[in-house]
Amino acid sequence: MFKLLNHAIIFILVIYLCFLILITFNITKFSFSNINYQVFQKNINPKKNVLLFIFGTRPEAIKMAPIIREAQNLNNFSTVLVSTGQHKEMLHQALSVFNLTNSIDFSLDVMTKNQSLSILTAKVLFHLDNIFRECHPMMTFVQGDTTTSFVGALASFYHKIPVAHIEAGLRTNNIYSPFPEEINRQIISNIALLNFAATNISKNNLLKEGHNPNKIYITGNTVVDALHYVLSKFPLQTNVSSILSILTNYKIILLTAHRRENLLGPINDILRAVYFLLKQYEDICFIYPIHLNPNVMEAIQKSLPFHIFTAKFVKKQHEIKGDFSFLNRLYFFDPFSYISQIQIMNNSYLVMTDSGGIQEEAVSLGIPVLVLRDTTERPEGIYAGSAKLIGNNFNSIIMHVQKVLNDQKEYHKMAVPRNVYGDGTSSKQIIRIVNDFFARPIA
Repeated sequence: MFKLLNHAIIFILVIYLCFLILITFNITKFSFSNINYQVFQKNINPKKNVLLFIFGTRPEAIKMAPIIREAQNLNNFSTVLVSTGQHKEMLHQALSVFNLTNSIDFSLDVMTKNQSLSILTAKVLFHLDNIFRECHPMMTFVQGDTTTSFVGALASFYHKIPVAHIEAGLRTNNIYSPFPEEINRQIISNIALLNFAATNISKNNLLKEGHNPNKIYITGNTVVDALHYVLSKFPLQTNVSSILSILTNYKIILLTAHRRENLLGPINDILRAVYFLLKQYEDICFIYPIHLNPNVMEAIQKSLPFHIFTAKFVKKQHEIKGDFSFLNRLYFFDPFSYISQIQIMNNSYLVMTDSGGIQEEAVSLGIPVLVLRDTTERPEGIYAGSAKLIGNNFNSIIMHVQKVLNDQKEYHKMAVPRNVYGDGTSSKQIIRIVNDFFARPIA
């Protein structure tokens, strides 16, 4: 009964969302006929099965890239790549790491400043409808829980195209945390024909919701494939070498915070905790790469005293003197390239983050992780002892960071590489399963 009720609720939410999209079409001032997508190349072989990959953010591109590369090596498949450009600059940089920048077939121009999720959803859905009619894909791949992934799955459902969901089964069971990602992935799971779960925990989440066990596959997470690729292929980047040479006498704490739930009050507590810790410990420094989302910069600006914001951003790491000189050990950066970010992380003493992908990467590298959230859909690192869920309030952050910095036994217990998210073969497993799927009649 619970399983049937769960499915009913999900599909009611889908219907409601579609209703909102229709309203958006009718009441917004922009004209969809004036919004175009770019077609970069059309090398679709009609004799091959078309696998269509939809992504829009850097994490999606990083996690999909190993699968795309595997699919491109198969003679019986033709790959089509669709980019919605949610993180356009960061996305192209990530694709270049895997030599996929020139492989994008369709690039959607859908991002405008301060647009609502409803409008973004409507735009992507509109464009995908046209692309599906042109490409006739045999299967659509979506990754994770972004708006791009959700709309890609929904558009595929409308066209009766099978969906493969990469990183399926992540759950907090709170539809507003994270928002809107939790409801996105729950809906995708109900649409997907093939659910590729990274771990047993994710698989069990899907089974509890009543999904077909024969269509759930534990493959590990492709982020580990990408991580292994970067560590084995690329030497230390020049910018990373320069940063490490300057900070050689400090314990580096890598800080990232960009989720919606952390951009209002919590960012104040996070930065206040950073100030407190810098004053207390003279042997630490913080590296904070700022997400390109303008809302992140705006939230940080509101949290910093004006003269500090001016020194750090307007004057580019200008030296601060007097009572605030400890803030010279707080380094803000534009987003690192994916290669640089992995190399910085690999040389960090501790990671503080609200990012899902960074949790997975740091645990795999053996860098202790403090998760700046109240919930996480990735508990494996916590169960393994490599990560702690500490929330985002001042006192909790101080207490847990002090524990890690003061207790070497506790630190070394956390600082052990774990393979809880995969062994680097996830993409090969996924493509093998898809290949077998097309080799047999569809059930």
